[in-house]
Formats: sequence, structure tokens, C-alpha cells
Amino acid sequence: MPSYEGQSDFYLWKGFKRGDKNALNVIFRRYYPLLHNYGRKLTQNTTLTEDCLQDFFLYLYEHRHNLKDVDTIKPYLFKAFRNRLFNYLKVNTNIVSLETIEKNGLPIEFSAEELMIHQENAQLQNAQILPLLNQLTNKQKELIYLKYYNNLSITDIAEVVGISYQGVLNGLSKTMKKLRKVLAFVVVSMLSILF
Repeated sequence: MPSYEGQSDFYLWKGFKRGDKNALNVIFRRYYPLLHNYGRKLTQNTTLTEDCLQDFFLYLYEHRHNLKDVDTIKPYLFKAFRNRLFNYLKVNTNIVSLETIEKNGLPIEFSAEELMIHQENAQLQNAQILPLLNQLTNKQKELIYLKYYNNLSITDIAEVVGISYQGVLNGLSKTMKKLRKVLAFVVVSMLSILF
């Protein structure tokens, strides 16, 4: 059996669709942690996320012959897992409706640890940014999470969340303007206190 370590997504996906368990193993190791973090962000429930992820990978493997061909696996898995998670929530919980999820998204909370990993700013800036991020709408938080924490392209984000390319651009633009405006106010306030 071929080794898929370091191989392109295209080659890896082809092997997976043929039923090569080495390819499945590489996909699992490469993307499980990212999908796990995303699921925990969307649900705030580790057990539910893990249950859904287990079902998701089993479903993928069982239905691999019917899956579409992809050049990049990450956005495909994010979209498929997001849909699977929403359906899982709809069937296994009574706390959310699919309409509410589609309209507002699920609540995402950012942690100080993620900010420290993903930003090179000083600890003081992190402490000021964290409350700002958590004041965003659920949709805005999801866009920020996918773009800046998972490095998905605008096209990939549009596919994952099911909105237009322009909708993602507009959402990110509005969010960044809001953050810049509040951050500018905080910086000016801090400077006036210091001087």
C-alpha cells in the first residue's frame, strides 16, 4: 500500500475513495483535530462533538464511492462536518432548530489560549481583544474562526457556511471594521490615561 504522508490532497482523496485505509488514516490524523476544534466551537460540547465526528468519519468511509472528487480536502470536510453536525444536533438534541442555526449560526466563544496561539500581540492586547471577539454575532465569530484560525479562503468559507462569496467578504469586512473601531477607541482611551 502506498504512503500518503506529504502527498497532495488530490492524490490522498483518490486513495481514500478507492478504500485505501492508509489514506483514511492520514486524512483522519490530519483533519480530526481541526474538525474537533471547530465542532467544539460550534457546540461547546466535547462529547457531542466526538460522537458526531466518529459518526462522520464512519459515514465518509462507508460512502466514499459516492463522494465527489475534490482537489482540496479541508474545505470539503469542514462543510460536510458542519452539515453533519447540524443534522446530528437536530436529531439528538432539542435545544436548537435548524432554522435558528442557519439564520444565526451556533454560538462560538473564543478562549485566551487560542488568541495566544494565533496572534503575536502582547498579552495586554489579547485581554482587550477577547471580550471584543465574544461580543460579535455568532455568524461573525464563525467567519473569523474559519478565516483566521483555520486559514480557509473566502471561497472555501462561502462553501462551508452556505453563503455567497460576496456575503463572506461583506461579513468579514463589517466585522473587521467593528473590531478596528472598538480597538481604536480602547487604544486612545489607554493613551489618555497613561499621558
